[in-house]
Amino acid sequence: MTYRKADLEAIKKQLAKTKGLPKKRPSRKIIKKEIHKNYESKKKVIEWNYKVNDIVLCPFHNNQIGLIISDNKYFGRKVEKNYFFVLLGSQVVALNGQHLKKI
Repeated sequence: MTYRKADLEAIKKQLAKTKGLPKKRPSRKIIKKEIHKNYESKKKVIEWNYKVNDIVLCPFHNNQIGLIISDNKYFGRKVEKNYFFVLLGSQVVALNGQHLKKI
């Protein structure tokens, strides 16, 4: 059964008078904030002073003694800063300088 528009409006007015019609909720205001970065964060980089032919101890490789072969390039392989190519036993491994201890 369908209702006419006039009948629906009359029912809505009657409900509004008796406060039976739910009120609309106020919409929330969305505030967008812009964050401006006026500074550049400085990265702290610790450079290790190991040189070629230094003898080091590698605690992550069963405390093996190794020899530093190169600091950044070894047979075309390149590494980042503070990485060193170390000869451990019969293999050459790229290790971070913080994991090495100079003997």
